[in-house]
This record gives sequence, C-alpha cells and structure tokens, in this order.
Amino acid sequence: MTAPVPSRLGRVVRQVRALIRPPGAALSMRPGLDGRDPWLAPPPRERIRRGAGVFVLLALAFAGALLLLPLALLLGAGTLFGVDGAGWLLALLLLLGLGGLLWTARRTLSLLRPAPVPLHAPASAPATGPEEELYGVLQQAQRQLPPQTRPAFQSAVLSAREALRATAGDTTLSREAFDARQVSRQDLPELLGAYQALPPGPEADRTFLEQLALIERRMEEVRLSRLPEQRRRLRANGEYLRSKYVPEENGED
Repeated sequence: MTAPVPSRLGRVVRQVRALIRPPGAALSMRPGLDGRDPWLAPPPRERIRRGAGVFVLLALAFAGALLLLPLALLLGAGTLFGVDGAGWLLALLLLLGLGGLLWTARRTLSLLRPAPVPLHAPASAPATGPEEELYGVLQQAQRQLPPQTRPAFQSAVLSAREALRATAGDTTLSREAFDARQVSRQDLPELLGAYQALPPGPEADRTFLEQLALIERRMEEVRLSRLPEQRRRLRANGEYLRSKYVPEENGED
C-alpha cells in the first residue's frame, strides 16, 4: 500500500529543510565518538550535506526564476499597454523575487561558511578571550595555509588550547599561564602572518614548521605541569563525595 500523497510530500519537505538548514553549533567541545576534534574541519557526512544543500538551493532558485520570469514578462507587457493594476502586481512580483534571491544567497553563505563552535572551559572558569581569539586564528589558517603546513599549525593550536584550559583555574598569572596566553594572542598570529608574507617555498615551510614545533612542545609542557594538581583535585573531590554520601559505619553489632 503506497503512502498518501500529503504524507510523501511532507517527508520530501522535511528532507529538503534538513539539507538547507544552516550548520548549527556543535554540542560539545570534546571529541566525539569518532575521535574527531570539533575545532577541526566538519566530518565528511556534514560536508556532503552542505554540498547537497547548496545544490538544492540553486535548484530552487532556478525553478523560482522559471516561474516568475514569464509572469514578470506578462505583467510588464500589461503595464506598457495600460492594463489596470498590472504595474502594482509587477512591483509586488519583483519584491517577491528579490526577497527570494536574498534568502537564497543568505542561506547559501551560511552553508558555505564554517559552523560556529561553542568554546569550552573548565567549570571553574567560563570561556575566555584568549581561547576565542585562538579559534579565530585557527579558522583563518584553515582557509589560507597550504596542505603541507596546515596539520602542524592545527596541532600547535590544539596544544595551546589545552594549555589555556589547564591554566584557566590559576588564581595568579603564573609563567605557564602567561606563556599559554602569549602563544594564543601573539605568538601564533604573528608567526602565521610572517609565514604568509614570505614567498612560498621549502625554506619558508621548514622554518615555519620548526617554530610551530617549539610552540607545541612548550604548550605540552604547560599542560603536563598541571596534571598532578588536576589529579589531586579529582582525588579530593572523590573523598568529599564519599564523606558526604557514604554513611560511616558505627562499629556496633
């Protein structure tokens, strides 16, 4: 038994709306089940959905143009011959077409641009300026860097992000916290600009990669330096929970 026409039409409409919806923010800044970091490029399935959405939008725009163009020609002829109301209808039709064109352009751009990603920070400190700036630098680099240097820059940025998060709970500006913020706000953006100002070539790539390795090594040192304190806090929290929720034995028979 075939599905009713309204049911099939509604299913098609839902599928089209799913294809052309703008990319939403990721639910979490932690890697997903596939181990993919949300700061990096979207998964292949999401890229395919966006590409299909752009194709659908262009097809809808073409179909709308085929529908409105004959009507516009008829109303234009009616306006020339003085038919009552033809001018107003033509103006209304042109406004409708302009609105559809603007909507299509806006939705297409939203599918082409990178998806917004919410920043994550430990519960003791909200997302801060350095991490937002660091993500902006990464987005710029992913659009502009060549394939041979892009992975190393991404790795250095992710190391700086983890160093920022590891030092986010510091009550004073320690050397580690200062280095993490300095790398995020100054060192990486300046290094990216200096590399892009040079003519492309193996020498520029080698120098760029060497400096990225220095930054990544230092950021990994910062992250590792905070592991003992993080483990101590986790153990202290476990002891607190046990004392709060596990009843003590009174030793009575």
